[in-house]
Amino acid sequence: MTLANYAFSMGYSLKGYERLEARVKAEAASTLEEIKENYCPDSGMYYPTEKIVNMKHPEAPYLMAELRSLGVEFIENGTLFRY
Repeated sequence: MTLANYAFSMGYSLKGYERLEARVKAEAASTLEEIKENYCPDSGMYYPTEKIVNMKHPEAPYLMAELRSLGVEFIENGTLFRY
């Protein structure tokens, strides 16, 4: 399901969808900064995804997709990440 489909299923208007999209992008950017500060890049180490993303949140897959587009790699069905 795409972010647009999710927003539609939740009954968001176009403005609501745009705010949701902007929020996901902003959260991904701040999460990436947190990753850069707290985890060693290019070390080959994978870290638990729960340390950066609340996996129980319904918007977690969309945040992870945005992080992928920013260069974060996920393995093991999204449970581990590295940058």
